[in-house]
Amino acid sequence: MNSSQPQPVPEIVEFSAEALRHWRRERKLTIKKLAEVSGVAERYIYMLEHGEKTNPTLQVLRQIGKVLGIAFY
Repeated sequence: MNSSQPQPVPEIVEFSAEALRHWRRERKLTIKKLAEVSGVAERYIYMLEHGEKTNPTLQVLRQIGKVLGIAFY
């Protein structure tokens, strides 16, 4: 019998600049800290949040989402 606890299912969120900013702030992370933990460049996260980049790769969404505890689509 497996005694490990089931992992919580992440909330599924449509990606947008506003959603990224909201969830980052909700988790009390700076852009710099999110970049350090996720491995995504600080400038790139800034550009996503400010609408300068609008089509991140699935890999980037997964890296950021993992840190924020959500799943972007």
